[in-house]
Amino acid sequence: SHDGTYVVESTLDSGAAVSVASRQAFPGYDVVSSEASEAGVVYAAANGQLVQDEGTVEPVFYTDEGLVRSMGYAVTDVHKVLTSAAKVCNNGCRIVLEGKDGDSYILDKETGEKIALQQKDDVYVFNLHVVAPQRFQRQVCVP
Repeated sequence: SHDGTYVVESTLDSGAAVSVASRQAFPGYDVVSSEASEAGVVYAAANGQLVQDEGTVEPVFYTDEGLVRSMGYAVTDVHKVLTSAAKVCNNGCRIVLEGKDGDSYILDKETGEKIALQQKDDVYVFNLHVVAPQRFQRQVCVP
Protein backbone atom coordinates (compact mmCIF):
# COMPACT_ATOMS: atom_id res chain seq x y z
CA SER A 1 0.00 0.00 0.00
CA HIS A 2 1.00 3.66 -0.25
CA ASP A 3 2.19 3.93 3.36
CA GLY A 4 4.47 0.88 3.29
CA THR A 5 2.07 -1.43 5.11
CA TYR A 6 0.38 -4.60 3.92
CA VAL A 7 -2.61 -6.44 5.32
CA VAL A 8 -2.42 -9.99 6.67
CA GLU A 9 -5.60 -11.70 7.82
CA SER A 10 -5.17 -13.68 11.03
CA THR A 11 -7.54 -16.39 12.22
CA LEU A 12 -8.16 -16.47 15.96
CA ASP A 13 -7.72 -20.15 16.86
CA SER A 14 -8.88 -21.58 20.18
CA GLY A 15 -7.38 -24.92 19.16
CA ALA A 16 -3.86 -23.57 18.65
CA ALA A 17 -1.42 -23.70 21.57
CA VAL A 18 1.00 -21.51 19.60
CA SER A 19 0.48 -18.63 17.17
CA VAL A 20 1.89 -19.73 13.80
CA ALA A 21 2.64 -18.23 10.39
CA SER A 22 4.43 -19.29 7.23
CA ARG A 23 7.89 -17.97 6.37
CA GLN A 24 6.26 -15.90 3.58
CA ALA A 25 3.56 -14.31 5.77
CA PHE A 26 5.60 -11.30 6.92
CA PRO A 27 8.03 -10.26 4.17
CA GLY A 28 10.96 -8.18 5.35
CA TYR A 29 10.87 -9.52 8.91
CA ASP A 30 13.71 -11.77 10.00
CA VAL A 31 12.97 -15.25 11.27
CA VAL A 32 15.08 -15.70 14.40
CA SER A 33 15.86 -19.02 16.00
CA SER A 34 13.98 -19.83 19.18
CA GLU A 35 14.24 -22.40 21.93
CA ALA A 36 11.53 -24.40 20.16
CA SER A 37 13.25 -24.32 16.75
CA GLU A 38 16.63 -25.22 18.24
CA ALA A 39 15.05 -28.09 20.17
CA GLY A 40 13.53 -29.43 16.94
CA VAL A 41 9.93 -28.97 18.08
CA VAL A 42 7.26 -30.20 15.68
CA TYR A 43 3.56 -29.31 15.72
CA ALA A 44 0.60 -31.36 14.60
CA ALA A 45 -1.28 -29.29 12.04
CA ALA A 46 -5.09 -29.42 11.91
CA ASN A 47 -4.85 -32.00 9.11
CA GLY A 48 -2.64 -34.23 11.29
CA GLN A 49 0.54 -33.43 9.37
CA LEU A 50 3.66 -32.80 11.46
CA VAL A 51 5.37 -29.47 10.77
CA GLN A 52 8.72 -28.24 12.06
CA ASP A 53 9.19 -25.08 14.12
CA GLU A 54 11.59 -22.93 12.05
CA GLY A 55 11.97 -20.05 14.49
CA THR A 56 10.05 -16.92 15.44
CA VAL A 57 8.96 -13.82 13.56
CA GLU A 58 7.71 -10.75 15.42
CA PRO A 59 5.88 -8.35 13.10
CA VAL A 60 4.79 -4.89 14.18
CA PHE A 61 1.30 -4.06 12.98
CA TYR A 62 -1.67 -1.87 13.64
CA THR A 63 -5.24 -3.07 13.87
CA ASP A 64 -8.27 -1.79 11.94
CA GLU A 65 -8.80 0.48 14.96
CA GLY A 66 -5.30 1.94 14.63
CA LEU A 67 -3.83 0.24 17.72
CA VAL A 68 -0.13 -0.56 17.31
CA ARG A 69 0.83 -4.05 18.46
CA SER A 70 3.60 -6.61 18.05
CA MET A 71 3.17 -10.35 18.35
CA GLY A 72 5.47 -13.33 18.05
CA TYR A 73 4.56 -16.12 15.62
CA ALA A 74 6.26 -19.48 15.34
CA VAL A 75 7.29 -19.96 11.72
CA THR A 76 6.19 -23.28 10.27
CA ASP A 77 4.63 -24.84 7.17
CA VAL A 78 1.07 -23.49 7.47
CA HIS A 79 -1.23 -21.84 4.93
CA LYS A 80 -2.91 -19.31 7.22
CA VAL A 81 -1.71 -17.02 9.99
CA LEU A 82 -3.20 -18.42 13.19
CA THR A 83 -3.28 -16.43 16.42
CA SER A 84 -3.55 -18.61 19.53
CA ALA A 85 -6.54 -17.56 21.63
CA ALA A 86 -4.82 -18.93 24.75
CA LYS A 87 -1.70 -16.80 24.07
CA VAL A 88 -3.89 -13.70 23.63
CA CYS A 89 -5.70 -14.36 26.92
CA ASN A 90 -2.44 -15.16 28.75
CA ASN A 91 -1.18 -11.72 27.66
CA GLY A 92 -3.85 -9.84 29.61
CA CYS A 93 -6.73 -9.86 27.15
CA ARG A 94 -10.28 -11.15 27.20
CA ILE A 95 -11.93 -12.54 24.07
CA VAL A 96 -15.66 -12.03 23.56
CA LEU A 97 -17.32 -14.07 20.80
CA GLU A 98 -20.87 -13.45 19.62
CA GLY A 99 -22.92 -14.78 16.73
CA LYS A 100 -22.63 -13.48 13.16
CA ASP A 101 -24.12 -10.02 13.74
CA GLY A 102 -22.90 -9.69 17.31
CA ASP A 103 -20.07 -7.66 18.80
CA SER A 104 -16.99 -9.93 18.89
CA TYR A 105 -13.67 -8.52 20.02
CA ILE A 106 -10.38 -8.88 21.87
CA LEU A 107 -10.34 -6.62 24.93
CA ASP A 108 -7.09 -5.39 26.47
CA LYS A 109 -8.07 -5.60 30.14
CA GLU A 110 -5.45 -3.03 31.19
CA THR A 111 -6.23 -0.28 28.66
CA GLY A 112 -9.84 -1.10 27.75
CA GLU A 113 -8.90 -1.03 24.06
CA LYS A 114 -10.86 -3.34 21.75
CA ILE A 115 -9.83 -5.12 18.58
CA ALA A 116 -12.89 -6.13 16.57
CA LEU A 117 -13.22 -9.71 15.32
CA GLN A 118 -15.17 -10.53 12.17
CA GLN A 119 -16.75 -13.87 11.43
CA LYS A 120 -15.65 -15.11 8.01
CA ASP A 121 -16.36 -18.64 6.74
CA ASP A 122 -17.44 -19.56 10.29
CA VAL A 123 -14.15 -18.58 11.94
CA TYR A 124 -13.14 -15.35 13.68
CA VAL A 125 -10.56 -13.19 11.91
CA PHE A 126 -8.89 -9.81 12.31
CA ASN A 127 -6.56 -7.79 10.10
CA LEU A 128 -2.92 -7.09 10.82
CA HIS A 129 -1.78 -3.95 8.97
CA VAL A 130 1.87 -4.95 8.98
CA VAL A 131 4.43 -2.16 9.05
CA ALA A 132 7.43 -2.76 6.78
CA PRO A 133 10.49 -3.14 9.04
CA GLN A 134 12.56 -0.77 6.87
CA ARG A 135 10.33 2.08 8.06
CA PHE A 136 11.57 1.60 11.62
CA GLN A 137 15.19 1.54 10.50
CA ARG A 138 14.71 4.77 8.55
CA GLN A 139 13.03 6.47 11.49
CA VAL A 140 15.76 5.32 13.86
CA CYS A 141 18.53 6.61 11.56
CA VAL A 142 17.03 10.09 11.18
CA PRO A 143 18.76 12.48 13.62
